[in-house]
Order: sequence, then C-alpha cells, then structure tokens
Amino acid sequence: MPVEHAGHIKERRGNTVYVRIAQQSACGSCEASGHCLAENKSEAIIEAITDDHSLRPGDAVMLTAHKHTGLKAVFLAYIFPLVLLIGSLIGSLTLLFPGKETIAALLALSVPVVYYCLLLPFKRHLASTFRFKASALTDTLSSTNLP
Repeated sequence: MPVEHAGHIKERRGNTVYVRIAQQSACGSCEASGHCLAENKSEAIIEAITDDHSLRPGDAVMLTAHKHTGLKAVFLAYIFPLVLLIGSLIGSLTLLFPGKETIAALLALSVPVVYYCLLLPFKRHLASTFRFKASALTDTLSSTNLP
C-alpha cells in the first residue's frame, strides 16, 4: 500500500522535482476547517524523482512512496536508537557501572549520538532509498484541495 501526497511542482532540475505540499493537522478534514482559526497548516517542499518530462513548475502531481520505505525510516530514525539507548542503559547499570546511575545514564545518552554520527556517511545512500516518485495528477476533483 503506497503513501501518497498531492502537491504542486515548485521547481524542476532534470529528473528531480521539488513539490510543495500542505501539511495539515488532524482537523484538516473537518467541514469547518476553512472558517476555523485553530486550523494548523504549513507547507513542506519534498524532493521527488519523475520520468515524465512534460511536468513543469505549477503542475499538480501525486507523490508516491511505498509504505515499507516509511516504516524503514521510522525504524532507523527512532526505534533502533531507542533500543540502543535502553539496552546500553540496562547493560551499563548491570555490567559496567552497578550502583553508579549518573555514569550509566551519561553513557546511555551518548550511544544514540554515536549512532547518528555513524549514519552520516550513509546520508546519500539513505536519501536515495527514501525517495518519492512524482506523477501527473490529472483528476480535477482530486486537485481542488491542493496547496
């Protein structure tokens, strides 16, 4: 099941397009959202690839990514560092520094920092793994809510 976002092309460079999408809060689908002051909208620019050479700035597009790609990103960015943090805290409290909670906590907090630093050399590879694909959005009914 793919993850999809609709938006408009802001800029194009070769096969790469930069698409402006509206990020809406949970109340974005409410019928009164156009009149409500609590509505929280912001815009984001998403980099995507496309094979359609007819797409130009201002065109409506649909951004698509596979669901497993998002799950992989969440795992690498949040779940695995949390497991490292908890594991290093338990390990340092029981094996390395029993009874010295401050030292164990500082060591445990430094482990995710080291993990993120080790991910930095793989930034380009990870960026190519987590790519959206842009395709033309031709349905006029779907494009009425675009930013």
